[in-house]
Parts: sequence; C-alpha cells; structure tokens
Amino acid sequence: MQVHVVPTAKDEHRCHAIDVLQRLETFEYEEDDERWMLLDTDHYVNGPHIKEFNRIIKEAEEKGISVALSKPCFELWLLLHHADNETVTELVDANAVERALRGILGEYNKNV
Repeated sequence: MQVHVVPTAKDEHRCHAIDVLQRLETFEYEEDDERWMLLDTDHYVNGPHIKEFNRIIKEAEEKGISVALSKPCFELWLLLHHADNETVTELVDANAVERALRGILGEYNKNV
C-alpha cells in the first residue's frame, strides 16, 4: 500500500474542511485508489460552523471520499508516535500536548 499526503502549501493558511476537500479533488488518482480527508474538528463542531462542516463531510462522501475526524487533539495522535505512555499521561490539555510535540520534534506549527 502506498500513501500520498496532499499537504497545505507553506504560504497557504486555508485549512477549513472546504479547502481540504478542494485540494483533494485536484489531486490525480486512479480508479481503485482510496481518497481520505483527515479533519481536525477543533471549533468547527460547535456553534455556527457545524452546519457547514457537516455539509462538506456529506459532499465528500457523495464524491466517494472517506472522512476521518480527529478529536479532540490531532497533536496527541502525532505525539503518541514519539513519546512513551508516561510522558503522554502527564499532559493536561492541548497546549501541553503541543509543547511536548515541539520538544520532541524541535518545531511544530499546526497552521502550516
């Protein structure tokens, strides 16, 4: 199996669900390929954003694109690949997870 990640361009700060879907739609793929969108829910599942967020998810699924949601913290998933259980269980919130991730990786910017 081969995986290809379609990243956000370095000069681009568009990371809303619609932007992820549009980038994925422009990527060439073969008929038997699986296409997935990984979306960090952050504040998009609350308040005025939820209706649009759900609409984009439905649109993606109608186009044959699977959706995976990261909740509550995508950074925790990343950190689990680099840290031991003891380090992770001592973290109390998302900010602590990001600090630990930066400490291990040297740098990390969730907006890039």
